[in-house]
Amino acid sequence: MARICYIIVLEKKLEISKDIIYGTAFLHDLGRMEEYEKGKSHEEAGADLAEEILPECGYEPWEISLITDTIRGHRREGQSDPESFSDIFYDADKLSRDCIHCSAKKECYWPEDKKNNRYRY
Repeated sequence: MARICYIIVLEKKLEISKDIIYGTAFLHDLGRMEEYEKGKSHEEAGADLAEEILPECGYEPWEISLITDTIRGHRREGQSDPESFSDIFYDADKLSRDCIHCSAKKECYWPEDKKNNRYRY
């Protein structure tokens, strides 16, 4: 997923560092356990955890804000600006799903229009 996001950022010639992209990708689903155990949305839980972790990793406050805002918004479709990191990250997250070869294809509850059933290049 991070690689797809990084490629899109490079293609759009945006100045978003690899550290921000990979940091966001690494942390964006970290809140899943809290979602399963406590019912808190995983994007909110993940952003809260990221706010604790990122300062220890040397990220600047503005970078932490960008990363946590992106994590909080990574499930909202078509936010506003196709050049924004949040929208690019959302697209990369969806493009990284390999629905064509998914072992849970028969049990999948996603509507067909949400599945990634083709390769784009």
